[in-house]
Amino acid sequence: MIDQSGARLSRRVALQSLAFAGCVGVTGGRLNAAESGFRDYLMGLRKPDGGFGWSDQPGSHLVATHAVVGCCVALQIELTDVEMLAEFVRREHPAAFKPPKQHYREFDLQQIETLQWLGQDVSAFHAKAVRWKAPIPYANQYEKHAYPIFCKQIATLLCRDKLNLSWDDLNEPMRVYVAQRRRPNGSFNNTPSDDGSDGHVVATWWGLQAASLFGQVSELRERLVPWLQACQQNDGGFTWQPNPSMSARSTVTYTRAALRSLQLFNAKPLDQQAAATFLRSLKNPDDGFAERPGWLSNPLSTYHAVDALASLEIAAEADRLRLQRTQTSGATQAVPLPQKLRVFSAQIQSHGTGSPRDAVLLAQRLGIHLWGAKNAKPEWIAAAQRIADQDGVAVQFAVANEDYGTWIEVPGEGTYSHMSDIMAENASAAEGALTRGKVLTWDEYRKKRLQPLEKAGGRLIWQFGENEDLVRLLLDDSLDRGGFAAISTFHFGNPDFTDTEPFLHLYRGQIPFVALQDAHGPQPWWFADMTTGFRTLFLAEEPSWDGWLKALQYNWTIAVRRDARTDNQLIMHSASQSLSDYVIQRQEQWSWWLEGENSRPMSSLVAIGPDDTFETGCPAKGIAIRVRCAWSNTGQGLLKEPLSKLLSLTVDGQVVPTREIRSQSKNGKWNDIHDLYEMPEGVRGQHQAEARVHVLSTGEQIIESIRF
Repeated sequence: MIDQSGARLSRRVALQSLAFAGCVGVTGGRLNAAESGFRDYLMGLRKPDGGFGWSDQPGSHLVATHAVVGCCVALQIELTDVEMLAEFVRREHPAAFKPPKQHYREFDLQQIETLQWLGQDVSAFHAKAVRWKAPIPYANQYEKHAYPIFCKQIATLLCRDKLNLSWDDLNEPMRVYVAQRRRPNGSFNNTPSDDGSDGHVVATWWGLQAASLFGQVSELRERLVPWLQACQQNDGGFTWQPNPSMSARSTVTYTRAALRSLQLFNAKPLDQQAAATFLRSLKNPDDGFAERPGWLSNPLSTYHAVDALASLEIAAEADRLRLQRTQTSGATQAVPLPQKLRVFSAQIQSHGTGSPRDAVLLAQRLGIHLWGAKNAKPEWIAAAQRIADQDGVAVQFAVANEDYGTWIEVPGEGTYSHMSDIMAENASAAEGALTRGKVLTWDEYRKKRLQPLEKAGGRLIWQFGENEDLVRLLLDDSLDRGGFAAISTFHFGNPDFTDTEPFLHLYRGQIPFVALQDAHGPQPWWFADMTTGFRTLFLAEEPSWDGWLKALQYNWTIAVRRDARTDNQLIMHSASQSLSDYVIQRQEQWSWWLEGENSRPMSSLVAIGPDDTFETGCPAKGIAIRVRCAWSNTGQGLLKEPLSKLLSLTVDGQVVPTREIRSQSKNGKWNDIHDLYEMPEGVRGQHQAEARVHVLSTGEQIIESIRF
């Protein structure tokens, strides 16, 4: 199953994989011709860094690697360069991209399991695993009750078990925690059962694994098997609970969880053949499996499909369970893109505070056509738009708010914030019903906030969520009834949400991907690292609000990032390869790193008067000239290192003295540095100012000039 450069699989794992393979049609330990395409699909996901990744991404990911290795173990597909593969698995924990708000223990579990499949030593995980002593509360600014995320806690036990470590110190707190999440019918969910909610099939699979360690599985059989069987739908697949109130769709994730749970009881689904037919319907022409029929293939869904087929255990009918697809399956073909579409740039939740003039300058120099201002006063947006129109800058300022204090309750999952990020053309369209400080059910939120927003031409953007079961319910419901119009990927605080929430990849081609600035700090100028480094591209005939809405409707948006966080490598999230190819072929319309117009300015030179009340240095009367030079910045909009330096300021050809003014934040870091020159009173008429600036990285001197 692996080449001679790596250790052999353990006997236990090998025996498991042989049984696994027999259920999906492997003959004599080798794939036949019908399955060779499946091997090619898996091997096509290999990346230069040693692991396996998503088909549209240049690098590997742990979840994709775990999925591919799991398939290869099951089907006895030979893996090469095992040592390089193992090194990737040890090195690349997805939570390393940022300090996690929640411990990502399911990633640790996947590291351990993958390395064990590869016959590698996992003793290095012992020290980490023994430090886990109890369930970790989730941050209560994200979930009102600080309920721990269920799967992440169960992964703690499973890691200890796979490492053959004692979990006596975890016994009491974990038994209590798991028991509190068990429903009277034997199912499990994220909240304590005393809230009266039903279980979730994925949480139930996790809970049963814990119950198995506790020796409690048999006592659940009578109540739980009928519940699991009732999750089966007419299409043969399984949904997340019997007769759900929302998102009653079959997915491979739910189907695998249900079948694996039934397998623990030596039980079968009510219609075993229908379940197999559903799983085969997920096979696509590229020989991978999708999450739902007609969706794009991905390694995670492929692994779940193979594992689910194995759990059916219909080896006597292996010819019916081989990995060929059914007549009706296959990913929906993308509609060809109209060639008249142009590529435009949008920033979502960019600054809506601080200097409107700096915002206009950044939009002009970086080629931003739609600037979604975060939680801006209507007067700020009006001021920015007025300046842009006066200066001939082709940018539209719109509303892109984060509804702080809005909480949405989903039975069984909890009460979460950060689920109400809206975009609208103007303030009146963004108003809707006030939801701040209120706890709403999802249906109440849809009625009070979403419906008025959509009626006024606004849209709802998904920001982030680490409870996968919850997020998928809401995204799936949005596909059924409308709701979240786009999914956030790149972000100021997380280089890429799809790294720490990899299940978002399943929605590629179904819900548009966007980048979300989520601007922090008082000034747009001191957030320019982010404003420059990532953005959302959209295809339209014109960069209007209607063009933006049409791009969301047809999935013509592409999240792009290229900065220090990506090692200056271009990373993209789009609905299809054809969409990515379309924008790459038109890089001159949007790229900010090639020679061209869309480059970051090294200084801001503005003239401000008494009416410019949003501007720092606004004089009581007369005119002031303000210069800001470029610095690298933190994610909180604080200054790090200078990128340029002011050499001189001239007004009407004469060098004038400036005052450098600095201000500090509470942590002692600079939050603003600017030079100010106040013109003498009574000076009238037209004037010209020029700032000579030294670019520190190149030694170049540049001149910025304005007329006022």
